[in-house]
Amino acid sequence: MKKPTEPRRVYWDSAAFIAYLQDEDGRVDKCVDVLDAAEREEILICTSALTLAEVVRGRNLPLIPASGAQQVSDLFAMPFLEVFGLDRVLAEQARSLCWKYGTRLHGNDAIHVATANEARVTEFHSFNGKLNKLLEIQDDLTFEVCEPRVQNRVLPFGRPKGPEVRRVDQPPMGEE
Repeated sequence: MKKPTEPRRVYWDSAAFIAYLQDEDGRVDKCVDVLDAAEREEILICTSALTLAEVVRGRNLPLIPASGAQQVSDLFAMPFLEVFGLDRVLAEQARSLCWKYGTRLHGNDAIHVATANEARVTEFHSFNGKLNKLLEIQDDLTFEVCEPRVQNRVLPFGRPKGPEVRRVDQPPMGEE
């Protein structure tokens, strides 16, 4: 099988990294699959510099101790990971998203969405259920929203398999 010349670009928000670093049941295996594919140069994982600070503690999870700092640093230094800086232009794009979505989109999440747009990814990987539901219904996104995965499993007629796997340009199953 011939390897594509360019790896598929996906975005990971902090929830995906936290699931991996905190070894979360039901999530870590999905993350490991993506990281393995990234090591094989099939996937390039993009994220915001904001993520480097956010991963220290997830919602309802313990703080990663300072003794884990090297593991966190090593992860973000991997060659298959591209970290995008947060500058004024990107912050203003995120602010515009906050105004567009109102109270449904928090500032940090807006930074992740704006960064994903800037990174020109095809998929936005997250375990943030509220954010995923909000983004799935938008028709102006250039990427698909889903939990971390290696490959889109598509059924005949272009329908993705599984409830968490839906292209944003398709109506939900049964609403066609």
